[in-house]
Amino acid sequence: MCLACRGRDDQVALWRLVVADGVLVTDPAYRLPGRGAYVHPECAQTLASRRGVVGRALRASVDPAQVAAALAAARRD
Repeated sequence: MCLACRGRDDQVALWRLVVADGVLVTDPAYRLPGRGAYVHPECAQTLASRRGVVGRALRASVDPAQVAAALAAARRD
């Protein structure tokens, strides 16, 4: 389920976000340990503007700058 639009989709259509070693990163292989959160690539901009959504989903303290950086890195890949 996408964090931004709450829509359901196949896992391969979503980006997985996870906190690894205290840093928010994307998980293109869907293999990193820990709680993951999913977002559609087209909803990424909406998610970056919604404060606190990613942190609540991952049950971790996530800085909004980390969200923007992780999503920008995912767009480049």
